Amino acid sequence: AGAKQYIDQYFAKADPEEVTAMDYETKANIYSAIPGQEDALFAIYQEGVKADTVIDNKIDLLRKGAAYFKSKNMREKEGDMLTMVIALRPKTSINDLFDATRAYYFGQAYEKSVGMADKLVEKFPTEIYGYDWRVNNYKVLDSVNANNKLVPAMVDEFEFAAKDTAKYRKYYMNTAALLLNYYANE
Repeated sequence: AGAKQYIDQYFAKADPEEVTAMDYETKANIYSAIPGQEDALFAIYQEGVKADTVIDNKIDLLRKGAAYFKSKNMREKEGDMLTMVIALRPKTSINDLFDATRAYYFGQAYEKSVGMADKLVEKFPTEIYGYDWRVNNYKVLDSVNANNKLVPAMVDEFEFAAKDTAKYRKYYMNTAALLLNYYANE
């Protein structure tokens, strides 16, 4: 906590052109040791990304921020950091999308999680994960199918899993059971 005043002084006096992502990382490390500074810390990570011009440095800083927020069980903020990583990368990886989807889901930011799951399906249509995370989210958001989102998501996952029932047996059986329950009680 004592180092906070010195890092704040440094940033107040430093030429903005000379401040790097590593300086922001140092500031983030100091702020992370002070309880209740999570919003300021989130802003520090964002400022660090704006200050640096090297994409790898930006991504590294955001990943460190995501890891910090995950360790504090602040999963929505973790997802926000990972979403910034996705925006920075020229080519989106399935792991980045999956991690952001999962972080939002466990942070109970289900709408954001569905958005990431939709991107998973769009960018990686031959992988099951986006379909499954859609179903997981809609089981919470649309549990009674009032918005007509859950059943179509289950049908999409079922049809995808049916293409290879050996490989996707778990998904196939789970969605089959969910659909059977839905149609039996309709």
